[in-house]
Amino acid sequence: MELEAERARARAFEAAGDLGAAARVYRVLVESDPSQLDIWLRLSALEQVRGRYREAVACARSAATALLATARWPKLLQVSRRLLGFDEIDAMQALLRGADWNHMDVLAQAAALSQQLWLTHAFDDALRLIDMASSSTRPAPALLYSKALALAHSGHADQAEAAFEACLAVDPDHPDAHWSLAHHRRSPAPLARVDRIRRARAAFGPAAIEQAYLCNALFKEFDDAGDTGAAWEALVEGNAIKRALVRHDDGAAMRALDATIEHFGRETIMPTAPTPHVHAGEPRPLFIVGMPRTGTTVLERMLGRHTAIASAGELNAFAAALCIGTDAFLPMPPTAEAVERLRVADHHAIGRDYLRRTRALYRGHPVLVDKNPLNVFAAGCAARALPGARFLCLVRDPMDACFSNYKALFAGSTYAYSYVFDELAAHHGRFRTLVEHWTHAMPERFLQIPYESLVSEPAAMARHVLAFCGLPYEAACIDIAGNRAPVSTASSAQVRHPIHRAGIGAWRRYAQPLAPLATLLAGAAAHAAQRPGAPA
Repeated sequence: MELEAERARARAFEAAGDLGAAARVYRVLVESDPSQLDIWLRLSALEQVRGRYREAVACARSAATALLATARWPKLLQVSRRLLGFDEIDAMQALLRGADWNHMDVLAQAAALSQQLWLTHAFDDALRLIDMASSSTRPAPALLYSKALALAHSGHADQAEAAFEACLAVDPDHPDAHWSLAHHRRSPAPLARVDRIRRARAAFGPAAIEQAYLCNALFKEFDDAGDTGAAWEALVEGNAIKRALVRHDDGAAMRALDATIEHFGRETIMPTAPTPHVHAGEPRPLFIVGMPRTGTTVLERMLGRHTAIASAGELNAFAAALCIGTDAFLPMPPTAEAVERLRVADHHAIGRDYLRRTRALYRGHPVLVDKNPLNVFAAGCAARALPGARFLCLVRDPMDACFSNYKALFAGSTYAYSYVFDELAAHHGRFRTLVEHWTHAMPERFLQIPYESLVSEPAAMARHVLAFCGLPYEAACIDIAGNRAPVSTASSAQVRHPIHRAGIGAWRRYAQPLAPLATLLAGAAAHAAQRPGAPA
C-alpha cells in the first residue's frame, strides 16, 4: 500500500508540473526495491523530458536489469526500444539474448524484436528468433516483412524476394512490402506489380503515410519499365504526401550552418595542446560522410575489402556520444543552440565514449569505417574529439545528388528537406558551403571524393583515398561484389553488383520536370559564393 501511495504522490507532482519532485520520489522507490521495472521506465522518461540524458540512459539500463531479474517479458519491447533509442546497442542485444525465446510473450513481439536485432547487425539472431516465432504462431505480415528485410540486408536476395511475396500473400495491402520489393529487385515482367500496388492504395486515406510508400513503389516500377511520365506523376504525388507529414525549417538549418562555421574553424579543430587520450596504436575511426544516396555505401564497400579496415555500417554512435558528452538530447544535424553547447563540451570525453561504443567493432583491425552521412554536420566536433580520425566526403554532380535524394523515401523525418525543390536546392547549397569549410579548416583530415571519379576510375580513386588514410593500396578494394558483409541501408541491393557508372547523369531522363530544380541549384550556388569567406 505504501508503494502505491508513493507512486500516487509522484504522479501528483507530475500533474502539477514539478518533474524534479516526482523524480525524487521515484528514486527513493527504486533505491529500496531495484526490481521495480515500471518505475525505472517512468524515471527514464521523466529524465528525458527534463533533458538529463545521462540519467535517462542509466535508468533505461536499470530497467533492462530489472526486466531480466523479474522475467516480465511483455515489457521486453518497451525496454529494448528505449535502449536502442539511446544507441545502447550492447545493452539492448544483451537484454534480447537474455530473454526466454521460448516464452509466448517474447515470441508475440518477435517482429519488432527481430528488426532491432538486424538493425544492429545481429542478423543470425534475428533470423533465428523469426524462425522460432514462425513455428509457434500463425504467419503474421510484420514477421514475414522483418524476415524479408533481414534476408535482403544480409545478401540473400532470392530468399528475400520470396519472403516479401509471402508477406503480400498474407496482407496484399502491406505498403512497406510493396515499397521494399520494388526497390529490392526489378519485376520479372515490367509493370506486373502495378495493378496490385494500385489496389493497395484503396485501403488508405489520401493523405496517409502509406500512400507515400505506395506512390514511391509505383515510381520505381514505372521507372524500371521506362515509363517516365507515369513514374514522375507517382513520385511527385508521394513526395507531396510525405512533405506534409514532416517538419523542416530552412531558416533554422541556415542558423545552424552559420553557428557551425563560426565556432568550428581551423583554430578550434586543430588545437596545439596535446590530446592525452590518444596513444600509439589507438584505433582510428574513418568517417564516410556526404549527402545520402551519393555513393557513400559504394565507398564503404570498397574500403571494407581492405585487410586493415573493419566496416561497421551506418552507426549512430557519435551522435549518442555527443548527447552523453553534453548531458543533453541533441538532434542530428545539430541546431544552432546545440552547436553552442558542443562548442564548450569536453571533446576528450566525447572521444573516449565514442571509442568505447565502437571498440568491439574493429575486430582486430586498426581502422574502422563509420558510414553515417549525417556526421558531416558534426565533423568539427569529431575532429576535436578523435584526433586520429579521417573524413571522406562524397560529392556528386548537384543534379544527380539532388535527384537521388528527391526520388528516395527516407524513414521518419530524416532528410526532411528532400521532398520539394526549393528546400532541396537550399540544403544542397548549405551542404556544399559546409564541405568547403571543413576542407579549408582541416585539409589534412577531410577529403572530398567525386562520385563520378570513384565509379569511373575506382582503382585510381582507391589508391588516392587509401594514401590519404595512410594505408597501402589493395586491389581487392575495387571488387565490391566480393564483399559479403551485410548492408543495412537502402543501397543493400545495388552494392551487391560490381561498380558501375549507370548513376552518372541519371537525372537527364527527367530533365524537363527537373528544370526548375536546376534553376534553384544555380541560385543556391551563386548565393553560397557570395558568403563571407567563401572560396574563390
